[in-house]
Amino acid sequence: MPFNESQFANVPSVEYDLPDGTKVHLGNNRYKFPESFFSPSEELIGFTGVHQMIFDAITRCDMDIRKELYGNVVVTGGNTLFAGFTDRLLKRLNDLTT
Repeated sequence: MPFNESQFANVPSVEYDLPDGTKVHLGNNRYKFPESFFSPSEELIGFTGVHQMIFDAITRCDMDIRKELYGNVVVTGGNTLFAGFTDRLLKRLNDLTT
């Protein structure tokens, strides 16, 4: 489900302490930023979403190994810690393959 600004308009701000001691307050940006991985804006020319990139890479491989590749997608890195990232990625991949 794409990010809908009105749904998150009243999200309370949360304070985070950065390593340098700076304090930042984040409200709906906690939900808005991760959305760009799945529904990129027009400014990101050529980026169609992380799920589409994985799908495209696997479909360029031999048909014989695609099933194994889909079963071995590894999700790692700081951005994958966003709440629901892995579940949404799997759902989007499943939508592309069925």
